[in-house]
Amino acid sequence: MISKETKEIVKDLKEIEGSCRGVSIETPLEYVYRNYVEEVLVKIESELRDLNIPTRKEVDSLEKYPLGYMTATHLVVREVIGCDYEEVKRMGYSLPQVSFIVKSIARYFISPEKTFRKAPEYWRRHFTVGDLVPAEMKDDYMILQLKDFKTHPIDCKLFEGYFMRMVEYTIKTENISSKETKCMHKGDDYHEYVISWD
Repeated sequence: MISKETKEIVKDLKEIEGSCRGVSIETPLEYVYRNYVEEVLVKIESELRDLNIPTRKEVDSLEKYPLGYMTATHLVVREVIGCDYEEVKRMGYSLPQVSFIVKSIARYFISPEKTFRKAPEYWRRHFTVGDLVPAEMKDDYMILQLKDFKTHPIDCKLFEGYFMRMVEYTIKTENISSKETKCMHKGDDYHEYVISWD
């Protein structure tokens, strides 16, 4: 059973402005389905039902849901499986691999430069709030800034992994990393992610 504290956080998250595609709720549950025994997913989905959040088979991938549902799903997954933030990052890294939306537009990821330029458009396919801004790009790194998007710190770590995987689609290297260098939860004006490679 999730903690009272998490339930209170979820209650607040449900009031956050904006919406997300159902795929943003579905894919973390798909991650659990693929990496844990079935009983773990059953427990997570039971907790989500108690919070009135749709489960993996109930959510419509393309429909819009309150943004807080996505973040609440991340929190419930993390608490039930007892993972640390590094696993949250690994979960974020895996999400593009199980998202049919990403697979359907993968043809756009033909180069780091094009991925960089298309970032704002791609963000808008998933979210009605926040702006993903391509801030800087060099031969071995890019900087993305996420503005006007403040949910919960768990999403910061998840996006570290997510953005790293999206860039990795276009770069043939095993030496790629992603780090959030600015964070709205720490008082910065926006989130900033540096994705670098050799």
